[in-house]
Amino acid sequence: DLQMIRSQDKIFQKNEGFITIRDLIKWGSRDIDSYEKLAIEGFILLGEKLSNNEDKEMVRKVIEKNLKQKKIKLDNDTINNYYTNYVQNKFLQNEINNISNIKFTKSIERIITLVDKAITNHEAVLLIGDTGVGKTLSIEYISNYYKRKLTTINCHENMDTNDFLGSLKSCMNSNNNNKSIFEWVDGPITSAMKEGHIVVLDEIALVMDSVLERMNSIFETDSVLVLSEKNINDNVEIIRPNKNFCIIGTICPSALEGKKELSQALRARFTEIYI
Repeated sequence: DLQMIRSQDKIFQKNEGFITIRDLIKWGSRDIDSYEKLAIEGFILLGEKLSNNEDKEMVRKVIEKNLKQKKIKLDNDTINNYYTNYVQNKFLQNEINNISNIKFTKSIERIITLVDKAITNHEAVLLIGDTGVGKTLSIEYISNYYKRKLTTINCHENMDTNDFLGSLKSCMNSNNNNKSIFEWVDGPITSAMKEGHIVVLDEIALVMDSVLERMNSIFETDSVLVLSEKNINDNVEIIRPNKNFCIIGTICPSALEGKKELSQALRARFTEIYI
C-alpha cells in the first residue's frame, strides 16, 4: 500500500527513501509477540525515520488498515505510552546509584527507546536532528547504563580510512630486534569492535563517500571487518565484533545545508531516527 501511494502521489522526497528490503528484514528480526507489538515495531522502523508528520500519519493509517481485523490502534498516545513504559521498565526500575541526572521528557524517552531497540538488535543507528535535541545526552545515558566505553569521533572532510581503522607505523628504534620496521596500530573503530565499545561518528555526512564505502561492512547487522590494510607477512586480519559493539552516526541537518548528503545505499544500512 505504501509503495503504491508513494508512486502515485510522490509525497516523499527523492532523497528520502521510504521502505527497503533491509527495513523488512529488521522488522521481522525484532522481538514481536503480539499484533500490537508488530504494529509498533513497524511504525518505529518505517515512521520514525520520516521528518514530515503527514508522512508519519500515513504510515500509521496503512499499518492500522492492514491490521484492521485485529482492531489495532496506533495513535500518538499508544506510541508515546509505549516509549514511556519501555524506559520505565527497562531502565528506571533497574537504574543503579542514579547513574545520571537526566530529565526524562517525552522526547528523551523516545530517543532512548529507539536507539536502545536498534543497538539491542545489532543495528547501526543514524540519528538526524539539530543541536540541542538530546542526541548526545541519550547516547551517554545508554553508555553509562550498560557500562560500555563511549568513543566519539568528530568527523570532517579530510579524514581517511586510517583515521577510523588504523595504519602501519614505523617501529624502528635501537632496541628493535624485529625484522619488520613497521607495526600495525588499530584505529578507534577497530579497537571498539574488539573491545565492545559504543562508537559515535559525529557529523558522519562530512566524511568522503569513498571512506564510508570502505567501512560498509561495519554498518551491517552481521558486521565484519577485513583489515586488508594490515596485511603483514601476507596475513589479513578478519574481525568479527564483540557482541557489545555498536556504531551510531549523527547528522545535524542545519549544519549540512548546501553540502553533500549520505548516499541512499549507505543510509539503507542504518536504522534512521529523525528527531
